Amino acid sequence: MVTTSMTRAIFTVVMTIVSVFAIPSMILTSGVVASVSAQSASSPLLTEQFKVTREISAPIDQVWNIVSNVDEETKYWPIIKDIKNINKTGNMVDREVTIGVGPQDTKTRQFVTLSSDQKLIQTNITEGPVTGTRVLTLNSISDSNATRVDVVWDLDMNNIPVFARGFAKDNFMKTTEEALGKIAQAVK
Repeated sequence: MVTTSMTRAIFTVVMTIVSVFAIPSMILTSGVVASVSAQSASSPLLTEQFKVTREISAPIDQVWNIVSNVDEETKYWPIIKDIKNINKTGNMVDREVTIGVGPQDTKTRQFVTLSSDQKLIQTNITEGPVTGTRVLTLNSISDSNATRVDVVWDLDMNNIPVFARGFAKDNFMKTTEEALGKIAQAVK
Protein backbone atom coordinates (compact mmCIF):
# COMPACT_ATOMS: atom_id res chain seq x y z
CA MET A 1 0.00 0.00 0.00
CA VAL A 2 1.34 3.40 -0.96
CA THR A 3 1.09 5.91 1.87
CA THR A 4 0.75 9.68 1.67
CA SER A 5 4.33 10.15 2.83
CA MET A 6 5.54 7.74 0.14
CA THR A 7 3.53 9.62 -2.48
CA ARG A 8 5.02 12.92 -1.38
CA ALA A 9 8.53 11.42 -1.39
CA ILE A 10 8.08 10.11 -4.93
CA PHE A 11 6.66 13.47 -6.06
CA THR A 12 9.65 15.23 -4.45
CA VAL A 13 12.07 12.98 -6.34
CA VAL A 14 10.26 13.54 -9.64
CA MET A 15 10.15 17.31 -9.23
CA THR A 16 13.84 17.33 -8.22
CA ILE A 17 14.63 15.44 -11.42
CA VAL A 18 12.53 17.92 -13.38
CA SER A 19 14.28 20.89 -11.83
CA VAL A 20 17.77 19.44 -12.30
CA PHE A 21 17.58 17.65 -15.66
CA ALA A 22 14.56 18.73 -17.62
CA ILE A 23 14.78 22.47 -17.39
CA PRO A 24 18.44 23.47 -17.69
CA SER A 25 17.44 26.79 -19.19
CA MET A 26 15.46 28.08 -16.23
CA ILE A 27 15.45 31.67 -15.14
CA LEU A 28 15.04 32.41 -11.44
CA THR A 29 13.69 35.90 -10.88
CA SER A 30 12.41 37.08 -7.51
CA GLY A 31 11.43 33.57 -6.48
CA VAL A 32 9.36 32.83 -9.58
CA VAL A 33 10.61 30.11 -11.89
CA ALA A 34 9.97 30.57 -15.59
CA SER A 35 10.98 27.96 -18.10
CA VAL A 36 12.46 28.78 -21.47
CA SER A 37 11.42 26.21 -24.03
CA ALA A 38 14.15 24.76 -26.18
CA GLN A 39 11.65 23.08 -28.50
CA SER A 40 11.62 23.75 -32.18
CA ALA A 41 8.41 24.99 -33.73
CA SER A 42 7.86 21.56 -35.28
CA SER A 43 8.11 19.68 -31.96
CA PRO A 44 4.74 18.37 -30.86
CA LEU A 45 3.42 19.49 -27.51
CA LEU A 46 3.20 16.49 -25.20
CA THR A 47 0.11 16.66 -23.04
CA GLU A 48 -1.23 14.07 -20.67
CA GLN A 49 -4.92 13.86 -19.94
CA PHE A 50 -6.25 11.82 -17.07
CA LYS A 51 -9.33 11.70 -14.90
CA VAL A 52 -10.02 10.92 -11.25
CA THR A 53 -13.61 10.30 -10.11
CA ARG A 54 -15.09 9.89 -6.66
CA GLU A 55 -18.60 9.49 -5.35
CA ILE A 56 -19.32 11.56 -2.24
CA SER A 57 -22.29 10.76 0.01
CA ALA A 58 -23.61 14.30 0.22
CA PRO A 59 -25.93 16.54 -1.80
CA ILE A 60 -24.37 18.44 -4.70
CA ASP A 61 -24.93 21.87 -3.08
CA GLN A 62 -23.09 20.80 0.06
CA VAL A 63 -20.11 19.56 -1.97
CA TRP A 64 -20.21 22.72 -4.13
CA ASN A 65 -20.00 24.92 -1.02
CA ILE A 66 -16.66 23.30 -0.19
CA VAL A 67 -15.03 23.02 -3.62
CA SER A 68 -16.15 26.45 -4.82
CA ASN A 69 -14.31 28.13 -1.94
CA VAL A 70 -11.08 28.06 -3.96
CA ASP A 71 -9.26 30.23 -1.41
CA GLU A 72 -9.40 27.24 0.96
CA GLU A 73 -7.81 24.68 -1.39
CA THR A 74 -4.81 24.38 0.96
CA LYS A 75 -7.09 22.36 3.29
CA TYR A 76 -7.74 19.70 0.68
CA TRP A 77 -4.94 19.68 -1.89
CA PRO A 78 -1.79 18.55 -0.02
CA ILE A 79 0.59 20.00 -2.60
CA ILE A 80 -0.80 23.57 -2.26
CA LYS A 81 1.09 25.52 0.40
CA ASP A 82 -0.19 29.08 -0.14
CA ILE A 83 -2.65 31.01 -2.31
CA LYS A 84 -2.25 34.71 -3.06
CA ASN A 85 -5.10 36.24 -5.03
CA ILE A 86 -3.93 38.86 -7.51
CA ASN A 87 -7.37 39.77 -8.82
CA LYS A 88 -10.84 38.46 -8.00
CA THR A 89 -13.71 39.56 -10.22
CA GLY A 90 -17.08 37.84 -10.06
CA ASN A 91 -16.54 34.19 -10.86
CA MET A 92 -12.91 34.59 -11.97
CA VAL A 93 -9.73 34.54 -9.88
CA ASP A 94 -6.19 35.36 -11.00
CA ARG A 95 -3.83 33.96 -8.38
CA GLU A 96 -0.31 32.93 -7.50
CA VAL A 97 -0.14 29.51 -5.87
CA THR A 98 2.86 28.14 -4.00
CA ILE A 99 3.17 24.40 -4.37
CA GLY A 100 5.48 22.13 -2.44
CA VAL A 101 7.56 20.24 -4.99
CA GLY A 102 11.11 19.00 -4.97
CA PRO A 103 13.57 20.39 -2.48
CA GLN A 104 11.86 23.78 -2.47
CA ASP A 105 8.49 25.37 -3.05
CA THR A 106 7.57 26.61 -6.52
CA LYS A 107 5.18 29.36 -7.53
CA THR A 108 2.58 28.86 -10.24
CA ARG A 109 0.20 31.30 -11.89
CA GLN A 110 -3.40 30.16 -12.14
CA PHE A 111 -6.61 31.55 -13.58
CA VAL A 112 -9.69 30.00 -11.98
CA THR A 113 -13.21 30.21 -13.41
CA LEU A 114 -16.21 29.05 -11.39
CA SER A 115 -19.56 28.17 -12.94
CA SER A 116 -22.14 27.62 -10.21
CA ASP A 117 -24.84 26.78 -12.79
CA GLN A 118 -22.76 23.96 -14.25
CA LYS A 119 -21.11 23.10 -10.91
CA LEU A 120 -17.74 23.36 -12.65
CA ILE A 121 -14.37 24.87 -11.71
CA GLN A 122 -11.72 25.29 -14.39
CA THR A 123 -8.18 26.08 -13.28
CA ASN A 124 -5.75 27.16 -16.00
CA ILE A 125 -2.15 26.79 -14.85
CA THR A 126 -0.20 29.19 -17.06
CA GLU A 127 3.18 29.39 -15.31
CA GLY A 128 5.22 26.87 -13.37
CA PRO A 129 7.06 23.59 -13.95
CA VAL A 130 3.86 22.00 -15.31
CA THR A 131 1.17 23.96 -17.17
CA GLY A 132 -2.29 22.99 -18.35
CA THR A 133 -5.79 22.74 -16.95
CA ARG A 134 -7.69 21.08 -14.16
CA VAL A 135 -11.46 20.86 -14.56
CA LEU A 136 -13.49 19.81 -11.52
CA THR A 137 -17.13 18.95 -12.22
CA LEU A 138 -19.93 17.92 -9.86
CA ASN A 139 -22.92 15.82 -10.90
CA SER A 140 -25.87 14.63 -8.81
CA ILE A 141 -26.25 10.88 -8.73
CA SER A 142 -29.84 9.97 -9.49
CA ASP A 143 -31.73 7.83 -7.00
CA SER A 144 -29.43 8.88 -4.16
CA ASN A 145 -28.36 11.87 -2.16
CA ALA A 146 -24.80 11.63 -3.47
CA THR A 147 -22.52 13.59 -5.78
CA ARG A 148 -20.02 12.40 -8.37
CA VAL A 149 -16.88 14.53 -8.51
CA ASP A 150 -14.83 14.32 -11.71
CA VAL A 151 -11.40 15.93 -11.93
CA VAL A 152 -9.86 16.00 -15.40
CA TRP A 153 -6.25 17.10 -15.82
CA ASP A 154 -4.80 18.13 -19.19
CA LEU A 155 -1.13 18.89 -18.57
CA ASP A 156 1.87 19.91 -20.65
CA MET A 157 4.55 17.39 -19.64
CA ASN A 158 7.34 18.72 -21.89
CA ASN A 159 9.42 19.95 -18.94
CA ILE A 160 9.43 16.50 -17.37
CA PRO A 161 11.98 13.93 -18.58
CA VAL A 162 10.44 11.00 -20.42
CA PHE A 163 11.54 8.53 -17.73
CA ALA A 164 9.82 10.58 -15.00
CA ARG A 165 6.48 11.30 -16.70
CA GLY A 166 4.82 8.17 -15.35
CA PHE A 167 5.83 9.12 -11.81
CA ALA A 168 4.53 12.66 -12.32
CA LYS A 169 1.19 11.44 -13.67
CA ASP A 170 0.82 8.94 -10.80
CA ASN A 171 1.53 11.70 -8.29
CA PHE A 172 -1.04 14.05 -9.81
CA MET A 173 -3.58 11.23 -9.62
CA LYS A 174 -2.69 10.30 -6.02
CA THR A 175 -2.75 13.95 -4.93
CA THR A 176 -6.17 14.33 -6.57
CA GLU A 177 -7.48 11.17 -4.89
CA GLU A 178 -6.23 12.47 -1.55
CA ALA A 179 -7.89 15.85 -2.11
CA LEU A 180 -11.21 14.22 -3.00
CA GLY A 181 -10.93 12.06 0.10
CA LYS A 182 -10.45 15.14 2.28
CA ILE A 183 -13.41 16.85 0.60
CA ALA A 184 -15.56 13.76 1.26
CA GLN A 185 -14.53 13.86 4.94
CA ALA A 186 -15.32 17.59 5.17
CA VAL A 187 -18.96 17.11 4.13
CA LYS A 188 -19.64 14.44 6.77
